[in-house]
Amino acid sequence: MRSHSLDGPLSAPTLARMIAMSGLIAGLLACAESTPAGPIDPSVGQKTPPAQVPAALPNAPDFPTPSRPAHIYQETDQLYSFGYAYHGGMLKSRFVLYNDGTFALQFSSVKYGLFEYVGTYVRTASDIVFYFKDASRAGPWDAAATLNGTLMSVSYNVIMIGADFNNGVYVESPAAP
Repeated sequence: MRSHSLDGPLSAPTLARMIAMSGLIAGLLACAESTPAGPIDPSVGQKTPPAQVPAALPNAPDFPTPSRPAHIYQETDQLYSFGYAYHGGMLKSRFVLYNDGTFALQFSSVKYGLFEYVGTYVRTASDIVFYFKDASRAGPWDAAATLNGTLMSVSYNVIMIGADFNNGVYVESPAAP
């Protein structure tokens, strides 16, 4: 077996193998950038910058009252404004943390109505970890949150970020039944 010195010239077969390997790596990296389904539009691979909200933008339907005891956290900012065009107007989100350790991340869309992503959560003092029932071929969906008074700061894993979920701050609403 011949060895190659990094100081000398590379043979044509070695150079060809290095170029082929570079192409393979570039192809694998491109595949890793695919976007799983998410709250905005599974066919869109790139987020657009937040849009200015016109005064006449249609409002999404109200969220229902939870059917059992829960803590509700509403988004404090327009976290999903980049999806307004796709949803025909406002897209609102909230977390509903049920007392039994389950949760729902709910969305309200002008075009699609109400939809949600559910799972379980574990709370330790002011930290919460959300384990979503949904996942993608890229891996599991999960998020971490920190409570500070009535505010909950949520950070999604990279797989969910790639699926158009946005990190953000939610504020606790009045208690549900």
